[in-house]
Amino acid sequence: MDQLRQFTSTKLFEFTIPGTPVAKGRARSSARVGANGKAFARHYTPEATRNFEALVKHFAAQAVGGPGSDPLTCPIDLLVEFRFAIPAGWPKWKVDLAKAGLVHHTKKPDCSNLVKAVEDACNGVLFKDDGQVVGCVQDKVWTAGAECIVVHGYRRAGIGCQASKADAQGIELFDVAVRMDHYPLGRRLRTLRLVAP
Repeated sequence: MDQLRQFTSTKLFEFTIPGTPVAKGRARSSARVGANGKAFARHYTPEATRNFEALVKHFAAQAVGGPGSDPLTCPIDLLVEFRFAIPAGWPKWKVDLAKAGLVHHTKKPDCSNLVKAVEDACNGVLFKDDGQVVGCVQDKVWTAGAECIVVHGYRRAGIGCQASKADAQGIELFDVAVRMDHYPLGRRLRTLRLVAP
């Protein structure tokens, strides 16, 4: 089956990034004066973000066959889990609840900036562009183990936007398995009753 057309979701990659998850930092600007005496603005990414994105690129490249491998071109669903260390000062009862997943990580950094850092780092390495990410489920959780980020990528069932009419021929729109597999992640989870409608 060609890359444009696939009727079932397929796991494409899985990798773990060790260390504390880092959110995407806002681009910084500074004013400079050139040799000609004219002022200009310099825009740059904060060093912590650059270092983190380099780490993510390294592990993402390993997940798809090493540096130099071609990036994926298909629609991708991401599942990302950001694991943060349980604070050392917490009482035992709270630590036990956190280990059971009953205390949630509701502090900064926020999920959207964490995911943005991972997606931007994977551009050109894991996938050609983060616009290919058509669905994303992310979680921030406490862990008694080492801090890390776990990333899973699945190929979304169906056809890509670069497909032609010929690629769409033969798709059975009323086949329940096909319909379920191409649903967006949130709709699939609601259909399976994993989250409230």
